[in-house]
Amino acid sequence: MDRYYERHRPCGGTNPLITSRVVALVSSSVFDAVNGIEDRYQPIHVTAEAPRHASERAAAVQAAYAMLLKLYPAQSDSLTMRHDASIAAITEEKPQSIAAGMAWGQKVADSIWDWRSADGFTPPTPPFLGVRAGVRAALGTRTCASRRAIDFGCRVCESVRLDMCK
Repeated sequence: MDRYYERHRPCGGTNPLITSRVVALVSSSVFDAVNGIEDRYQPIHVTAEAPRHASERAAAVQAAYAMLLKLYPAQSDSLTMRHDASIAAITEEKPQSIAAGMAWGQKVADSIWDWRSADGFTPPTPPFLGVRAGVRAALGTRTCASRRAIDFGCRVCESVRLDMCK
């Protein structure tokens, strides 16, 4: 079972319900980056045209990398290593073409990120309003396994009638 989990675990510990959004962000970035160079289909979001000499492969690699880096900043070392290896594997194109493709891929990923980051999918973090008065008094002499939860007025402890407290 452990081998199966290791092989099939979600990327970066992503909730499976969120994975579809991650895939959509990365896929739309790659699609618009490549489509901007070879305009064959209707773009998803980015309508500007890329430099014609830009490398499609470099644009795709950079667009995916840029989006994944925004989504999983804690994995930057691993992502950068794979990005660099993928760019180095593009040997049949001129360095100027690769650089133009990378610049275009970054621009597309940034544009899609800006577009989708304000769509209301991720609600803002609720404000911290301080420790509620009376939480410690309600607990009396009981102590909770999670002192931090009590210190911040843990509603979970209160809602389960402090069953986890002794």
